[in-house]
Amino acid sequence: QVSTDVVRGGFFAVALASNVGANFTLIGALAGILWSDLLKAKGLVVSYIEFAKYGFATMIPSCV
Repeated sequence: QVSTDVVRGGFFAVALASNVGANFTLIGALAGILWSDLLKAKGLVVSYIEFAKYGFATMIPSCV
């Protein structure tokens, strides 16, 4: 039997990790991949490092 606190902690960890992956890495979520492809089609290229830089700045407030 798993305690309620462990289950709650697991849910919190999954939610936090999914936010970190999607906000910090370009390929961490389907939306980032689609966004990158749309920009490329319009002649704009965003590097992984540039995306991570801005993603990190927005990741902290979104996870708090």
